[in-house]
Amino acid sequence: MDLREYLAESRLRKSTLQVVDAFADQLPLDDSGGILSTDGKKLHQSGMGGQQLAVWRGRTVFWTGDGGTRFQGQIMRRLTKSTPQGTVEIRGLKIKTGGDSMGDQWEGWIHAYLPSGERVGVLSWRQWQKEYDILFVEVEPEFRRTGIATALYQRLFKDQGITVRDLKSAMKTGVGGAFRKGARL
Repeated sequence: MDLREYLAESRLRKSTLQVVDAFADQLPLDDSGGILSTDGKKLHQSGMGGQQLAVWRGRTVFWTGDGGTRFQGQIMRRLTKSTPQGTVEIRGLKIKTGGDSMGDQWEGWIHAYLPSGERVGVLSWRQWQKEYDILFVEVEPEFRRTGIATALYQRLFKDQGITVRDLKSAMKTGVGGAFRKGARL
């Protein structure tokens, strides 16, 4: 855990962290005097603007909170660390795109943001002579296997009118190769 993660989690009460961990283990727990509770299937935030934050459906946790507050961002981060990778699916990602032309070449980027505004993923790509290269894809480690990389690729395909077959073969890390092999793009 780096210093940034430590400071973010240290702001949460111990009892709040225990409720998130209990939800991850699908156990009921109430943060007595706090604002989180779980029946083991749903994670609920009470108080002003109370809402359901996450729900188990089968083997997957769906983040249903709006994630627009720092508190919810911290809860989401803790939840992705408390469950096995690939268990949490985040709804409400914000995708932003951009790029720059350099002669006959276009270099573009696609960023994924949590509803709170925190950037959690980026895909950088290049198009030249009708060939598409993926320069790199990066997703914050605790948010891997939550659908972010897939959302980045899907946005590229939609915006450019291409498919995975149009991508030029390139070097991949072990994680990237496994993703490209197993992803439903």
